[in-house]
Amino acid sequence: FSMAGQAIALGGYLAMVLPLSLWRILRQVQSLRQSSPGCALRLSVLGFYVLVAIAQSVAFVFTESRGPFVGLLASLLLICTLSAARWNRRRLLIVPLALAVLLLTFFNIPNRPGKRLRSLRSLQRFSQVLSPREAHDSFRADLWKEAPRLMLSPFPLPYPNGGSDGFHSLRPFVGYGPETLAGVLAHQYTVLEANPTLENQFHNLTWDLWASVGALGAAAFLALFSFAFFYAYRRLGMVL
Repeated sequence: FSMAGQAIALGGYLAMVLPLSLWRILRQVQSLRQSSPGCALRLSVLGFYVLVAIAQSVAFVFTESRGPFVGLLASLLLICTLSAARWNRRRLLIVPLALAVLLLTFFNIPNRPGKRLRSLRSLQRFSQVLSPREAHDSFRADLWKEAPRLMLSPFPLPYPNGGSDGFHSLRPFVGYGPETLAGVLAHQYTVLEANPTLENQFHNLTWDLWASVGALGAAAFLALFSFAFFYAYRRLGMVL
């Protein structure tokens, strides 16, 4: 399960750093074009970053983590959008969009050329990205339904001393605080297994943000990335 503890943790880390490695490769290629031919040092640096990116890509595939896979596509879209805005090149926007459509279609639509690749053990989980009811992920689909029920419940949470949550009416807006979901969600939902477990997350960023920092915090978090895309697209002349 990697040095990060779990495969999905390593996958999440690689989803963040792999685009940076690709960014460094792009910068080195630009640097080589602007420098005199035969610059051995810059060629060596470029080769190093290429090897790093290959190693990170191979490690990412073997994590078999679908959440980081979607995150990787999103991070590639962000970095290509910001790069296009910086250099005023709209063509860079085609790269992540085409890659995302190709991969999601290739691995997730049945009876397509990717069927043989989908049978490989290391790629099977990636082929289920668009199948929320596949295998144990039906549990997550059921868990996600509990988020609005929890946050919009008309009944305040009871306290051990017999009291109740005095800030219940504010919870949809401010949440219950970080790392509190295990104790909060247990009042209305547990995993129906032979050994029931307490879930400490919804396995969905939006629901987790809503439960921890409320609608205001979730909106602020999502607005940060929305503004980044907005100003990038405005710089490209695609938004007034």
